Amino acid sequence: MPNKNLKSELILWRTITAVLLFNMFFGFMLLQSKDVVNLWLGYTMHSFREINPSDASAAVKIYAESFKERIAKRYNKPASFTSTIYESDAQVEEAFQKDQLDMLSLNSDEYFRFKKKFNIYPYLAAAPSDDAFEKYVLLVRNDLNISAPKDLKGKRLAIPNPNFNPILTDWLYNYLLRNNLPEADKVFSQTKIFDKESNAVYEAFFNNADCTIIREKVFSTLSELNPQLKKTLSVLASSEPLVLNFVAANAKSDQKLLNTILEEISDFHLTPSGKNILNIFKAKKWIRVYEKDLASVKEILDENAAFKKKSSIK
Repeated sequence: MPNKNLKSELILWRTITAVLLFNMFFGFMLLQSKDVVNLWLGYTMHSFREINPSDASAAVKIYAESFKERIAKRYNKPASFTSTIYESDAQVEEAFQKDQLDMLSLNSDEYFRFKKKFNIYPYLAAAPSDDAFEKYVLLVRNDLNISAPKDLKGKRLAIPNPNFNPILTDWLYNYLLRNNLPEADKVFSQTKIFDKESNAVYEAFFNNADCTIIREKVFSTLSELNPQLKKTLSVLASSEPLVLNFVAANAKSDQKLLNTILEEISDFHLTPSGKNILNIFKAKKWIRVYEKDLASVKEILDENAAFKKKSSIK
């Protein structure tokens, strides 16, 4: 009996191996064919803000399949879309070097890092409202009478995860130094980090923190659900409008195909499947973005670099 089971398992594994090898070979042949529309999509882990990785992975696959069908119909030929979630800068750079990355979803901090090495440009943004811009707001408890930056000394700060909000920490750093204060760890008596922006807000609301920084639109949404938030917390400072997350395109890629995608995606938010996918990414619709839209982010990064350079000289 054991030998029979072992033989069955061997047959099963050989069959699975044969199928996998066939699929790999067939997939490779598709990618090499000129009669196939090929597109390489990439996503950095940090572009999935407050999104469960498993949900993100499933959404990416659905998203790719949806566009594969639409592009194939548009070009009247098979379409091959390869989607990859990258866990490090090194993996992204390797994909660019191998010409295996046409579009990359990333945050604005990552964009300016990769732009130094590769010819990429802003392409699309999954916008949470009618535009792609967002503001960070520094909220403080009303009962503490914090009316100026100097009043932040010794206070407790709650913020969302900096890994997914790098511009937040850069903006805060600039704000403090611009107002003749030291770095955050020398200003605040405590800094708590939360995976969700809503948790950071409620930490201040329930008096477990004295101030917090989140996106203005998130605060507005939470305040609609709980009007007491605006009675407890008020805005001390806010950033300029910023494009925080978007999709960059590779200038070396097929620009005709990328323009076709722009046309196909224009009504994506009007379809049931499109709405479902955008909801996972907490977005309303896709919006075209340009280099000029990133000017305010670039200013924050440049000011931040100047402050740190000046600090290192001292």
